[in-house]
Amino acid sequence: MTPAATPLRVPHREVAVGPHRWLPTALTAVCAVAVTAACSPSTPAETSTAPRSSAAASAVEVTTVTTIDGHQTAVPGPAATALFFFTVGCGECIDGGRSLAHAQTAVAHAHGTTAFLAVDMDPHEDPAAISGFLAQVGAQNVPAVIDANATLSRTYQVSALSTLIVVTSTGAVTYRATDPTADDIVAAADDAGAK
Repeated sequence: MTPAATPLRVPHREVAVGPHRWLPTALTAVCAVAVTAACSPSTPAETSTAPRSSAAASAVEVTTVTTIDGHQTAVPGPAATALFFFTVGCGECIDGGRSLAHAQTAVAHAHGTTAFLAVDMDPHEDPAAISGFLAQVGAQNVPAVIDANATLSRTYQVSALSTLIVVTSTGAVTYRATDPTADDIVAAADDAGAK
């Protein structure tokens, strides 16, 4: 007869439970959710055709900006203007930049009057890097500015990268979206030009 197998006894250690034990785990979980939400691709449904506030709806003062190639341009201009806010290091901005380029081409082929402007939100961005980014997305013909003092970002209440807005000649925001399609940009530009 063989002896019966006895279960191996492992010493059991009591684990202290208290706020100091779960707090680091809870903070880690909250941070992980925040980082995931901030870095995940936005849905194209984040579109608004209404201004975010009454300040955005009213006429704004014309701001003259200098493009990275030294030309002066006014925002808002004499016609509707599509402004795309980005930085060179923004991976999500690639699709938005491509849509901007396609929309500019479509408007030009239709003899439209909408102006297009790429607005780099990094005040320390190198103009050569901006030109490289725009060439990469096919938007080398879109004028670009560095929003060094966040003038355009503050005026139009833009805080998220890859945001595109369309403003009328009075500065009223008639369209706001994250990563819109070229068709959406063209339609919004047409609507803003008609207002």
